[in-house]
Amino acid sequence: SDIYSDPQAYVLAPKVAQEIAYELVSHEDELERTMAAGLKALNLIAKEDKLKLSPSETRILEMIRKSLENLLDNAHKKIEEALVSYEDRVEKLKVKDYLEV
Repeated sequence: SDIYSDPQAYVLAPKVAQEIAYELVSHEDELERTMAAGLKALNLIAKEDKLKLSPSETRILEMIRKSLENLLDNAHKKIEEALVSYEDRVEKLKVKDYLEV
C-alpha cells in the first residue's frame, strides 16, 4: 500500500477515514461538518511521522489549514459576503439558492 507515500492514500485508509467520519457526524451544520473534517484530515496528515510529504505538499497543506482556520471565524457570514460579491459577476448565480433562509 502507498498509504505513507501519498496524503490522498493516507486519508482514504480505513482507520484514518473512520476518524474523519467521526468528525463529520459530530457536527449538525453542513458547513461546520465540512470544515471540521478538512481540519481533522490536515491534523492527521501533519501528525503522521511515517507519511512522506514533499516540501510543496507541506506548503500547500499549511496554506489550506490557515484558510480553513480563518474561515472558521464567522464562516457563514464570510460565505454569504462572497456569494453576494459574485452575484453581480456571474449571470446565473442566485445567492438565495445557496443561503439558508
